Amino acid sequence: MKSHAYQVSAFNYVHNNWHREMDLKRVNKVLNEVKHLVETRATEIDFKRVYIPKANGKLRPLGVPSLSWRVYLHMLNNLVVWNRIGSEGSQHAYFPGRGVDTAWEEIFQNLDAPCIYEFDLTGFFDNVDLSFISKALMSTYSLPASEVEFFEKMNQSIVVLRSKDELPEPDRYVYLSRNGLPNPNVESGGQIEALERLYGGKLPSYVDEYGEEYLDESLIVECPGYNSVEVYKRIGVPQGAATSCSLSTIAIHEVTDSGNLERKLAPNHGGIVMYADDGVIFLESSDDLSKVLEMFSNSGVSINESKSG
Repeated sequence: MKSHAYQVSAFNYVHNNWHREMDLKRVNKVLNEVKHLVETRATEIDFKRVYIPKANGKLRPLGVPSLSWRVYLHMLNNLVVWNRIGSEGSQHAYFPGRGVDTAWEEIFQNLDAPCIYEFDLTGFFDNVDLSFISKALMSTYSLPASEVEFFEKMNQSIVVLRSKDELPEPDRYVYLSRNGLPNPNVESGGQIEALERLYGGKLPSYVDEYGEEYLDESLIVECPGYNSVEVYKRIGVPQGAATSCSLSTIAIHEVTDSGNLERKLAPNHGGIVMYADDGVIFLESSDDLSKVLEMFSNSGVSINESKSG
């Protein structure tokens, strides 16, 4: 991460037209910002919410990071992907040498299966369980606890919403961002003040071995007007962050490629092909389907029945 060549390479990838659109002063400014993010191991993503139209007429929320953050996130995402090479399993998205074409190739090989179920996961990026990802990073990919905590904090970054939300945003029910500052989307006189009143003006905290004070992350409270509002974000990866795709699909991998699914499937045509949060399951009998679908709830996601069949 500290390699200047790696930082420049990521900058070229993220903004390959920089030589047409930016002067050298601006380029150096961005690279200095990237260097600072690396040196401070920043986790509080600098991004804002925008909405783009979906084919069904609804809106898709995206978080758009600043340019320096896009470079930094691309560098981190490369490391996550490289660390996962060799464990692609059924997943054809977000891996070098894999994509839509390899997914179709595998699907075509199984089209004679008696039962084929195509499915979509409901609001996957918004609902994937962050603790589930963290456990998978440690158990399956042997990441040190310090690195797992780093990615968990990054996933808990809160997008700055527009003044008038166009969609219900779950992050507005979180009190604090992981830098300890109030959620920027909470109006004055809202959650933070109510929480402080509940605890006599001071939030519960603890002091670590180095004398640093942290808020109690296990705290979940009932707040007037809200139900089980949480101090920190516990589900959902940031839409628009380069790391979100590779980290979130780790949760699916734990379901589809952990060995548990194979034991649920018939031997001849038992299999599954995944592209991000879309999948196709091949079965000997439709009676086996319920056993498979119930496993996805382990990672905090559920099947969107209206888009599946």
